[in-house]
Parts: sequence; structure tokens; C-alpha cells
Amino acid sequence: MKYDGRMERRHFNVTTLNAELSGVLLSSSKAPYRKTSCRRLLLIHGAGVAGELTWGFVANYLQDWDEILIPDLPSMGGSAFHPQVNVGDCFNRGVGFELYIDSLHELLRCFKWNDFSLGGYSFGGLLALHLSEQYSLRSLALIEPAALLSAHVSDLIDRGRLYHDMGNEISSSPNSEYLFLQFLNTVSPDRSSDEKMDALAIKRLMAKPLGLAHGVLAVGEALQANAADYAAWAPNMPGCSFVGGLSGQLMNERHRLLASRSLEWQFHEIPESDHGLIYTRPRQIARLMDASLHVGWE
Repeated sequence: MKYDGRMERRHFNVTTLNAELSGVLLSSSKAPYRKTSCRRLLLIHGAGVAGELTWGFVANYLQDWDEILIPDLPSMGGSAFHPQVNVGDCFNRGVGFELYIDSLHELLRCFKWNDFSLGGYSFGGLLALHLSEQYSLRSLALIEPAALLSAHVSDLIDRGRLYHDMGNEISSSPNSEYLFLQFLNTVSPDRSSDEKMDALAIKRLMAKPLGLAHGVLAVGEALQANAADYAAWAPNMPGCSFVGGLSGQLMNERHRLLASRSLEWQFHEIPESDHGLIYTRPRQIARLMDASLHVGWE
């Protein structure tokens, strides 16, 4: 990825208790750090596709950040769980989701980040909700977060069960293109039909099939365990959320409810887009993210 000369890109590797984490740190190459707060932004990707591949185009258009941290979650991109970690057993015991939360905690401790803004997409948005309860964030941006698919507890539990079954199926048959297409049909049921785009998405996901399987299992586990909390969640900080115009009424209504509960929260419906809006509307998303996230630094 190029960052228009505005940001310098540095690859990193961090060893945590459960994983080897990889990713990129983008640093401002022109302006010196502010004398007060260094504006830092953590961006967390969704299930299956690496961090920079997910966020790179959006990061190209973000403005006025001193540092942007884009990690790969374990078993995705360049990151991996340690060989001794039995991921399947962790999910069987209901603690698979915590592997991801623990890894992010250790990453933030390694970089000594305590004061930052946060953006999360899909599975990353679900993780971001948990981190927002554990850190004093400056601001938060959520792009179709998996935790906020509906305002109804029963809908979230049903989707959690569906993802649990889907994750197990992909784990058992990681070379089945049909299962990856089924995943796309689940997250974007009303998307515009485009065989080339579907083929590209499936190719990306199949590069690390267990990464998608583990991420989907983690979402399924979290939705079933925390459905009531997700259905009641309301923002207590400046921020924004994004939903594709083709992503359905239930999700749209859930995010309009967020905006109605806080004067500092903005909801953006992106017309003629689906769950892949982070790839198809990066300039628009970056502009709107900046407008909301920088409020937390003023």
C-alpha cells in the first residue's frame, strides 16, 4: 500500500502468550508529534482477511493522525497462534473468543498505548465493543460490527448459532469454495450479484481458511454469550457507525438507535453498498471517520 507520502510504514512482530502477532504501524512523516496528546488510532479487521488488506485503502485517506496501528489477528494475515495453543479445544470450552481479546491487550501493552481512538470492522467491530468497555477511548468507529446486527436478543443468538455451525463446517472442509460462498451469502444476502467480485473475495478468504473459521467461531461464541449486552449497548463516547444500504432493515434500525441515544454519535448509511463497503467506499468512510473520531481529541 502507498500512503501518499503522509505516513511511514513499519512492519512489526510481537510475541504474546498465545500468538505471534504481525501487522503495520503507520507514523506521520511530516508533522512532529503534538506537545500534548499523540493522536493514535487502532484499526481491527474482520474475520479471514488481513489487517492492511482490509484497512489499507481507508488508511490512505485518513487525515491528521500521528500513528495508526493495524494488526493481523491470530491465524489471519501474518499472525499465527502458537503451535501449543489448541484453538479447537478453546472453542469447545467456550473461551476461544478470549484468545483474541487477550492478544489485543498484550499488543497494546507492548506498544504502551493507553490513550487512543479505535475502529473496528465486522468481527473487529465486535472486538472493538469489548475493548471500549476496558479502555478509556477517545472515540470509536464501527463498520458493520458483528455485535450490532439487530436490537433483538433472539436475532443475535440465532446468528451466533449459525456462525458456530458455519465455523465448524469451514474447519472441517477448508478447501470447499461452496462454504466460503455461503459465508458471503450470510453476511451480504442482498448484495449485487457479481461473480468476479465473489471470486476475489473467496480467493482472499481461502488464503487463510482456518483464519476465517476461527473468526466465525469466535463471533458465534460471543453472540451467544453476550447477546443481551450487545442488544442494550449504547455509546458513551464520540464516534460513528456505518451500515451498507443493502445490508437490511434490522441492522439499519439498530444503528439508528445508537445515534438517537447520543448527540456525539453519528450513523452513516452508505447507499448501494453491502458488507464489503470498507473495500468499495474507502474515501467516503475515511472522511466520515475523521469527522467523528477527531472530536474526541478536541
